[in-house]
Amino acid sequence: MTDISTLRRNGSHQTIQSDNRGQFGNLWRHVQRLNSYPQILIDFQAKTSNYERIRYALPFLECVKLVPIFRLKDSTLAESNRLKGNEYFKKKDFANAMRLYNTSILNAQHELDPDKTLSLAVANRSACWHHMNEPEMVIRDIQYAIAMGYPDKQKYKLYLRLAKAQRNLGQTTKALTSLMIAKSTLTATEEGNIKEAALKQIQHDQEEIKADTTRPVLQGPGANTLHPPSAGKEAEGRIRVEFDPNLGRHVVAAADLQVGDLLLQESPYASALYPEQFGSHCQECLHPLKAFIPCRTCSGVAFCSAECAQKGEVYHRVECQFAEALRGFGCSQVARLALRMISQRKFDDVMALKMQLQSFKTDQETPADLDPYVQAYNLSGNDEQREADDQLERALMACLLLQTLEKGGYFPPHFSDFEYVFIGSLLLRNLQVLQFNAHEVYEILRPDRVSLTPSKSHQIALAIYPRASYFNHSCHGEVGRFFNGKTMGLRVLRPIKKGQEIHDNYGPTFYLKAFNERRRELDARYWFQCGCTACLENWPLLARLPKSEPRQEVEKAFQSGCEHIKNGQVESAIRDFAVVLHQECQLSEMRMPSQGYIKAEDKIRTCISNYGKAVFIDKMLK
Repeated sequence: MTDISTLRRNGSHQTIQSDNRGQFGNLWRHVQRLNSYPQILIDFQAKTSNYERIRYALPFLECVKLVPIFRLKDSTLAESNRLKGNEYFKKKDFANAMRLYNTSILNAQHELDPDKTLSLAVANRSACWHHMNEPEMVIRDIQYAIAMGYPDKQKYKLYLRLAKAQRNLGQTTKALTSLMIAKSTLTATEEGNIKEAALKQIQHDQEEIKADTTRPVLQGPGANTLHPPSAGKEAEGRIRVEFDPNLGRHVVAAADLQVGDLLLQESPYASALYPEQFGSHCQECLHPLKAFIPCRTCSGVAFCSAECAQKGEVYHRVECQFAEALRGFGCSQVARLALRMISQRKFDDVMALKMQLQSFKTDQETPADLDPYVQAYNLSGNDEQREADDQLERALMACLLLQTLEKGGYFPPHFSDFEYVFIGSLLLRNLQVLQFNAHEVYEILRPDRVSLTPSKSHQIALAIYPRASYFNHSCHGEVGRFFNGKTMGLRVLRPIKKGQEIHDNYGPTFYLKAFNERRRELDARYWFQCGCTACLENWPLLARLPKSEPRQEVEKAFQSGCEHIKNGQVESAIRDFAVVLHQECQLSEMRMPSQGYIKAEDKIRTCISNYGKAVFIDKMLK
């Protein structure tokens, strides 16, 4: 059996490289084959700061040529797909028309677009939204099409469609204004029969709007039946962070907590969408794409709105032309997120944090009002446990990411050698911290818009949540997670007493994976031996947990909870399963939970996960 140090090293390696066949893998193997490699490790081991490590590692990257590789725009493909989309639109096949319009929009030029393909494709897409009863999407696309230079001669058509969408949403004043603009635009551009017919349509619509003040507001399909919890104040005063030499920073209950209580709702300091999701999710907020806005330069990424595109422009302008190059180098998702932690902040803003970063301590809570990057930087990276070869490989990856920042235009025209190496040291710190603190972001896939089951979690991104990272692990954690886009929430799975430590679960649960396998997996991935009660007492798997005597009130509460899950009633289901937990505690005389307790707790976890964003699909993924 492979020893734990080898498992740790292999696991650490995978957080740097996702593909050994990439060019970075070639570089690393080249360094390892050098005759001087043993001495290199000795010299590198003597470097005690990340700044020194980066300075030492930089010369090894002199042979690496990082060049822009990204998905270019294709005007011919854009226009071809737009015209094909028009054919499907004529057949009233709006789904296929939408698919082709989206491809056209991704590939259309922004700056050099004499044929106005981008604005025309967006306008065509707005017509699809109109027929699909999505007035809000109609409005968004029309505004985007006009901003992208939609031809003046046809602009009155957009304002007519805009007025209908606004009317459907009950925005009568805006609808009348849009009709007035349509009329003025029409007067300036059109002539003859077309103008006469359009003027009659405008007059007809104006009269209808003025006469019909009781028109019901149209709701587009696809709304989630669940209402996400409000952020912030609900969780205030429920938890606090403490420090213990053995436990490190950890979270305890500041009051007695009940099942379903919200403990934390946190936006990440940084997030990075998996490349496989680039065509389906927004780069910035991580929500599924509907009417997306593409990057101005590449055809590889998109944003869900102008607001997200503006936020994403800060980091994507740096990363855009090297997205495919980093994939070719075999960079892991952790490496991409490490880069994003810097690229999303302006150079001057990061350098202004230098004094705070150089005085950090990991043996105390980082105040919540500190800069969020400082909070992330202060998380544990287990630096003292790393072998020299692990540190060197990580430093080389940091140097590659540093090159990406430089070639992507991150640095100002004039910067010092110290500033360059300092930014590299931050990238290295990011790689150290993310190995143990990055969270998978997921959405819930469901085939039913009402019932919470069946459901499946679907990973879409990696993110760093500084506050959530303070929760230690237990193989029987007390919290369940949910995600709305990139915002993470934590809610209580079972009652918690004031002063009790609150644990998350980092992966393996005691009732699904045996003790030895569980401990080995945690040690290899997170570099600690779990000391939770389930591990110390070696609790058995689910089938061997104790069974309570059947009780009618317990069975009734459990079945009622299952019925509420079927009807999409989250809060009611949680209340029923909380009753089951209480009854099972009274019935069981053993310290470990009963089978009935775990089954009820698992149902509560399902409810909590469905507080997050649900994506409805026709069939469940395997």
